[in-house]
Amino acid sequence: MRPVATLVCVLTLGLCSWLCVSAYGTHLSTGPQEWPVPYRRVDKRPDVDSYCQARYPFCSTGERDGRIPYMRDTDSISVYRLQAPVWEFKYGDALSKLHIMHDAIGFSSGETQRNYTMEWYEFFQLGNCTFPHLRAEVSAPFWCNQGAACFFQGIDDEHWSQNGTLEKVGVITGDMFNDMARWVQQDNQTGVYYETWTVRSDPGPNATVWFESFDCSQFTHRTYGKLAELGAKLSSRSQTNYTKVYLYSGEPTYLGNDSTIFGRPDMKNLAADIREFYYTFRPHQSYVELAISLVEVFEKVVLHKNFYLYYNSEYWHLPMKSPYMQIKYEEGSPGVGPVDPEAGPTWAEEEEEGCCKEWPVPYRRVDERPDVDSYCQARYPFCLTGERDGRIPYMRDTDSISVYRLQAPVWEFKYGDALSKLHIMHDAIGFSSGETQRNYTMEWYELFQLGNCTFPHLRAEVSAPFWCNQGAACFFQGIDDEHWSQNGTLEKVGVITGDMFNDMARWVQQDNQTGVYYETWTVRSEPGPNATVWFESFDCSQFTHRTYGKLAELGAKLSSRFQTNYTKVYLYSGEPTYLGNDSTIFGRPDMKNLAADIREFYYTFRPHQSYVEFAISLVEVFEKVVLHKNFYLYYNSEYWHLPMKSPYMQIKYEEVPFPIGVY
Repeated sequence: MRPVATLVCVLTLGLCSWLCVSAYGTHLSTGPQEWPVPYRRVDKRPDVDSYCQARYPFCSTGERDGRIPYMRDTDSISVYRLQAPVWEFKYGDALSKLHIMHDAIGFSSGETQRNYTMEWYEFFQLGNCTFPHLRAEVSAPFWCNQGAACFFQGIDDEHWSQNGTLEKVGVITGDMFNDMARWVQQDNQTGVYYETWTVRSDPGPNATVWFESFDCSQFTHRTYGKLAELGAKLSSRSQTNYTKVYLYSGEPTYLGNDSTIFGRPDMKNLAADIREFYYTFRPHQSYVELAISLVEVFEKVVLHKNFYLYYNSEYWHLPMKSPYMQIKYEEGSPGVGPVDPEAGPTWAEEEEEGCCKEWPVPYRRVDERPDVDSYCQARYPFCLTGERDGRIPYMRDTDSISVYRLQAPVWEFKYGDALSKLHIMHDAIGFSSGETQRNYTMEWYELFQLGNCTFPHLRAEVSAPFWCNQGAACFFQGIDDEHWSQNGTLEKVGVITGDMFNDMARWVQQDNQTGVYYETWTVRSEPGPNATVWFESFDCSQFTHRTYGKLAELGAKLSSRFQTNYTKVYLYSGEPTYLGNDSTIFGRPDMKNLAADIREFYYTFRPHQSYVEFAISLVEVFEKVVLHKNFYLYYNSEYWHLPMKSPYMQIKYEEVPFPIGVY
């Protein structure tokens, strides 16, 4: 199995959405209505298309066609249950923390003293079995989704026992082994397509199963079942758990196969939707592309509750339901009930005395900007060509100064317009002096990049999470026309006098010295217009709003020819619970459980993670925020618990008009 792909699908699942089958009206086909839909076997294994390539060759030391050596009928053969983390050879036990395990069976001949391993897995890694390739020359998504049995000599004791399971579970005769071998040959020739997902109506024990997976663990279940049918007595000293990847949906709708969807002009809209859905899961994405795709997946699956499933070489629409997706490690065959998805960690039950109950919680200003700890370092220096303390040059009172609204994609210098596709934009204000012909840019942003303002560092020598979350105003000469206009906005919105400019400059100095902490999130009770706002963000766009408001107060008349939209990052939760600050949580022995929970929560957001660590963390975030509905918010240097609600998080690009009274 391929861990990055597994978790990207998981985590991508933890984030998704919008292609609605209802847009096509009635069912496109009546389709089979037996549940679960029977896995469709073939008469004979088909040849593999040469387009499909594996990073790691399938069954490199064994028999690719599943051939198994003959044993003497009187031989006594030990049977071993084998289990290890997926891709342990590359990532060690990393995926065992999420119980993403690979299963196999071992055999040891008493007569020959030879050991053997038998396993069933993907020809071309899990990602290719779970999501297709979109080839320009082929209209239908192209799947490389065959799996097969591999039988080879030897049992890698260290591989299976170090982070997994190597346990003798029984003894069979050579005759039983040979009968099993013939059955495996037949099973391997007819059950050829890997199916990642088990799809159910809900997590409960009485759920309807819509589709069953067909993977390595299912192969071991079938094999153990065949051995039991042949008279084998197998038992384990421990609970026999296996990995299952669940999707949850309402009753699926049958759509058709390649020829009925991609070969018919009247189905071109559905065909385009399916290709667009799978485009978000394409391989070989950069970090920024992956981040964009994950947001799109979250919209498609969680917000709009849509998923296109490919099963038995046919497409189905799944109307997704909470909890949308789970990776579970459960005993024996599927059907074990889940942990209560509403359950969460134990919180401090008493609120800090004197804690405010005003909503939204007022942003807390300081008397004077504090010094920055030397531990905090920026990858890109703050305000490299301007004044770090926000100093602004004096203008003659009679000067006529043009005001410009500036907006561009975040980190455009590195990623171009990539983030504009998600409307993740940075805002600033430009000024142009009529007397001096000099241009200036003023913006407010993070001293140490957005990640450090949104999530803390966990330092071994400091018990409390350590934050590098200051932001500040930067004023510098020049307006980079190409930067702002190419993928964003550079628009003259008004003219002010030098006197107005100087008054604004004094206000900016005060604002910059007292409003020092960046706050990423706007937290609301729901997306609707009557929602309660629990917390307001304090970021670049809020600075521009405050500045426009001050200019309006000074008499400026500002206007735009376009709708003035800004980026907002929303969290949605029930009423927050106040927890305390560093000294009341991390300085008290009776709060050690809460302190540990907060550190564990933020550990998943730590910086400098590898691809596989990042994938694991995204799955953990999905579990914590979407499944268990918990989030720890740091606001005004204090911690709050948010009981999260659907749709959990949204990035929205919405209109904020110029201040009232401004034309």
